[in-house]
Amino acid sequence: MINLSDLLHQAGVPALSQIPHVDVQAVVADSRQARPGSLFCALRGTLQDGNDWSEKALAKGCVAVLTDRAEFALRPNHVLVLSAQSAVGPLSRIVQGTPDSGMLSMAVTGTNGKTSSVYLADAIFREAGLAPALSSTAVVRHPLEEKKAEMTTPDAVELWKFVRDARDAGAKSLVVEVSSHALHQGRIGGLAFDAAVFTNLTRDHLDYHGSLPEYFAAKSKLFTRSLKPNGIAIVNLDDAYGRILASHLGDRCKGISFTDSKAAWRVFDLETNLEGNCFRLVSGKTDLTLSSPLVGEVFARNLAGVAAAALELGIDPQAVVRAAAKTTVPGRGQVIRSKARLGVVDYAHTPDALERLLTGLRPLVAGKIVCVFGCGGDRDKGKRPLMGTIASRLADVVLVTSDNPRTENPEAILSEVLQGIPAGTQVHRISDRRQAIAQAVGMVGPQDLVVLAGKGHEDYQIIGTEKRPFDDVKELQAAFDALGDCA
Repeated sequence: MINLSDLLHQAGVPALSQIPHVDVQAVVADSRQARPGSLFCALRGTLQDGNDWSEKALAKGCVAVLTDRAEFALRPNHVLVLSAQSAVGPLSRIVQGTPDSGMLSMAVTGTNGKTSSVYLADAIFREAGLAPALSSTAVVRHPLEEKKAEMTTPDAVELWKFVRDARDAGAKSLVVEVSSHALHQGRIGGLAFDAAVFTNLTRDHLDYHGSLPEYFAAKSKLFTRSLKPNGIAIVNLDDAYGRILASHLGDRCKGISFTDSKAAWRVFDLETNLEGNCFRLVSGKTDLTLSSPLVGEVFARNLAGVAAAALELGIDPQAVVRAAAKTTVPGRGQVIRSKARLGVVDYAHTPDALERLLTGLRPLVAGKIVCVFGCGGDRDKGKRPLMGTIASRLADVVLVTSDNPRTENPEAILSEVLQGIPAGTQVHRISDRRQAIAQAVGMVGPQDLVVLAGKGHEDYQIIGTEKRPFDDVKELQAAFDALGDCA
């Protein structure tokens, strides 16, 4: 319990109106979680305004309401601040007892490669004896608990509760996958990282951000607002936006590149096949050979980025080598084998991700690539024909199917994807994803490859507003089995 005035002062949140003399036991940003002794932060979202629920929160026992709307500040027990959204994270940190103190921390952002990168970082910290806590798109876990994630980055209240629980469970390090939405909405407020990694930036989430420059501005906040004063930024210089970001970060930026001889970290001698990757990571006197079961250049880049960050933080190089050698990532370049056939399941759901995936696999396949993919509903429609064009150019056979159609008509989504596929392409339109996977498997032989793109680790399909069980890995294995082709 802490006095509200002291809480605001310790969190660095200036009050613009009178502060009631009350003690705070918890911070909440959802009126449904309001309870006696809590401070309700009235956040303004795209669909709802928390200020509309402030009286309900007080009626449920909240001791005060934090608002950034001046007209509400005149109400009893309401405190005006510049931004309730920016305040909730720092306030939650103080209430939870600054649980990040003494924890080595790393964050990863970018359009593609975030999840595989944080899995690798988590493995490196574990090998180094720094019991990690991981917050990612796929899972949220610490030394005593693991559960499926509900979103890439939780809200600030839940994030700080997780960090406290992780510390209490014995975690000594923290790895966070950070989305552009989280950065724009201030969900990692109060966290300052020892290292942050930028993977790349290409078209995605334009339905939310509106433009690539706005999307980039959101991603950049991780490096301009959430790095410790001596924090290290590892930035992919082979990405156009990475070079822009690096130009603004100064000495704290350690660029990494496959091609730029001036980069602080270089990748040499990449060898890749369907068994995995091997390459050298070089900086100054450091020359480390890393082998990984992850397949393709894109995953070599992700490993190189977090490995460089770990080495900059002083992690034992052999811990990096050990972690790289044994870490796989669910639904990220995941190879599924049967006696006579081979498939890859990957989360690639953007034009750039699909292009990188297929480009990386193409030289590894002696026969044909049969690509099954779709596009999510209620999301950026502009990418749909772009992905159709990429698939038709890099795969031999394309099966366009449903991803997560959500509330859109699945057939309408397929039609928009097909607009980007030129005449003469061997393409099949099958809205039922299970049927599309089965048909794709029936088209391949021992020299060919089935690629299932878009859903990766997801074990559901969103149709309408309902989540229905569906797992690409299990469906691919079932299709192999149906042909009598069990591994």
